[in-house]
Amino acid sequence: MTYFLDMTTIGHTIVGATIGLAAIPRYASRLRSIATLAVFGLLGNFADWPIKNWGHDRYEISHSVFSNLAVIAAVLLISAVFRRQVKKVGGYRILLLGCAAMVSHLLLDTFYSHGTGLGIYWPFSGETVSLALPWFDPIKVVPPPLTRQALRVMGIELLFYGTIFILAGSIKYMFLRKVEE
Repeated sequence: MTYFLDMTTIGHTIVGATIGLAAIPRYASRLRSIATLAVFGLLGNFADWPIKNWGHDRYEISHSVFSNLAVIAAVLLISAVFRRQVKKVGGYRILLLGCAAMVSHLLLDTFYSHGTGLGIYWPFSGETVSLALPWFDPIKVVPPPLTRQALRVMGIELLFYGTIFILAGSIKYMFLRKVEE
């Protein structure tokens, strides 16, 4: 059986971690910084989490902007009840950036053209969005999963999104250095 997977977890993880760079407090320990990047990398993959009736099990639900907004609303509602705990993890700035990492998944999936686009308006519309970039091919998943084409797609994602991560990290480092002078 052959089916298309828009992108690998590499791109989603790196973009989530890139958003996480903005969430790291100025004087965070190395451990906290690494933990923040890891959590944000996981949040970047939220729409693909292997949960029953979610992820690739129910793609139309997990990749709908409305479903993701409902999850974000629930998180913000719960965080309003547990304000003290939210302050301990860095406040609403961290929560909002985490939500941005979650939603980044939808945008990134539109960059891959497999002829169908992404149905982000479910359940209100069957319309799809495609912002296909020519250097991103969808990965064809067939056993065994590590085909030459899959490795090429992963390499392109690592190079493209890794460059963005390095640029964002460099900008943050230069900004923090300038502030400390």
